[in-house]
Amino acid sequence: MPSKIVLTYVDTSGEIGTASFDGRTLNAANFDEQATLMSALRDATDGMTNLNRFMEVRGASATRASKVRPEDEDAQREKKWLVLYEDTVTFRQYSVEIPGRAPGLLLADPDGGFFDKADLSHEDVAAFVTAFEAYVVSPVAANPVSVLEIRAVDRNL
Repeated sequence: MPSKIVLTYVDTSGEIGTASFDGRTLNAANFDEQATLMSALRDATDGMTNLNRFMEVRGASATRASKVRPEDEDAQREKKWLVLYEDTVTFRQYSVEIPGRAPGLLLADPDGGFFDKADLSHEDVAAFVTAFEAYVVSPVAANPVSVLEIRAVDRNL
């Protein structure tokens, strides 16, 4: 069966945001490897958000944690990362959202300020891209994927 990990976060207002990632088909031969990849993607996604994760669902297995709200008043689910990626075989493009965009990960503008894109060379962003590309497959064909860019968005899509 195809694997999936769903991460659920709570923001400072008590509102909930989720990020869901599709993975390769699980079987006895690759179960441990996929579990390791899921953990790496979970940890890397946590580094991309300033919300608190309180639930993680892996297929039919759910792990709950405390629903304590973040102390950061700026931790809002509406401030998101929009991850744009493509199937490396069909080149069809897809996207996934991560709620609660963590500060300090935006690409700096040489003229001062910041662009609306994540700095792919930042340690936390690079770790996320590596974990994402290792675990996620395209939703239609289950082919490998490549991250194209990660955009900052401040609204519900």
